[in-house]
Order: sequence, then structure tokens, then C-alpha cells
Amino acid sequence: MKKTSKVQESMHQQVDTPADLERMKEAIKTNTMKKLGKPPDFFKIDAHHLWANKWRVNIWNKGVGTGEGVVPSFEITDSFFVEVSKDNRMTSSPRIVKKY
Repeated sequence: MKKTSKVQESMHQQVDTPADLERMKEAIKTNTMKKLGKPPDFFKIDAHHLWANKWRVNIWNKGVGTGEGVVPSFEITDSFFVEVSKDNRMTSSPRIVKKY
């Protein structure tokens, strides 16, 4: 089941400029982290614009290393398909719930 929440900024607008796209991306990332919480080994959050008002949001954490590697390890621990409606409601699949 999809969870709906109100997005603070107007998100269902035509993306005309890179600045518009960046503003929308930041609002989606902020709203996702607010609802999910911050994982203990949090590294970063990515929001990728797919088409129209549809986004892929990935939460990256520092991976648990096997010991003596020189290259750090990172993994996607949470991933959501997000859509923002005309009335600025954000829905996601799977549902974003407080996890951390």
C-alpha cells in the first residue's frame, strides 16, 4: 500500500530549468529523510528524476567491510519509487515509514 504525505513545496510543476529540478529534488530528499529517519551508518541520499513527476530515491549507507580492504564499501539499504501529485502529495512504493 502506498503512503501519501503532503510535500511542503509545490512539486507538480513543469520542470523548465535545472534550478527547478534541483529544488524539487531537495524537497523530495528532505521529506523522505524526515519520514524515514537517519540510518546509523548513513552516507547519502540520492533522488533521481525519471520522468514527469516520478523519482527514484536511494538511501546509501557505509557498508560493513570484510576487514582489510582499501576501498570503502557502500550499499543501498532503502529504495523508493516516488510520485508527486498535482495537490503536492508524495506517494511511494514501498511505503516510507519511520525506520531509524
